[in-house]
Amino acid sequence: MRGPERSVRSDVDLSTTVGSVRLPSPIMTAAGTAGHGAELHAFFPLDEIGAVVVKSLAPWPWEGNAPLRVHATGRGSGMINSVGLQGPGLPVWLETELPELERTGARIVVSIWGRTVDDYTRAAEL
Repeated sequence: MRGPERSVRSDVDLSTTVGSVRLPSPIMTAAGTAGHGAELHAFFPLDEIGAVVVKSLAPWPWEGNAPLRVHATGRGSGMINSVGLQGPGLPVWLETELPELERTGARIVVSIWGRTVDDYTRAAEL
């Protein structure tokens, strides 16, 4: 049995502008929820949303924070998280993962991080 057919309303314009960039929709993934590349493309066409925001990348490879990364606050009241998720670094990502993501037709927002202004400058230049 097939699922219900999707109906697309062509009379609704969801386009939006972020800075100087025009997007067909305001819907974007949150940084990191789509990983560093095209992982979500297996579930839906990435070119149908406004943009894919990739997991934050530094201008160098990062193995993540040292353990303990997650610590319970006690009595079931919550947790403290300092995972500092690992990443391949911008140069490697640009060479190995960006091309596949571009092939999906997605609009791409690259989230960057660093520890100093110079780190952010280098990441932005990359």
